[in-house]
Amino acid sequence: MAFEVPTIENNIRSFIQIVRDDQSAGSSDDAVTAAAKKKKKGSAITAVRLETTNGPSIELNDVL
Repeated sequence: MAFEVPTIENNIRSFIQIVRDDQSAGSSDDAVTAAAKKKKKGSAITAVRLETTNGPSIELNDVL
């Protein structure tokens, strides 16, 4: 399968936004809640790098 770079970037941005929203809301499923209480809150996501052996790498630095 071949995906266009803009499509992949949009999917990654959407995923990161959902993760950020979940982190800021502090909500999670019951199975994850116990583990989340034991762990320190994650740091902010500021960059993403996707690498593959079958094509070019994609780096997103402006995901703020």
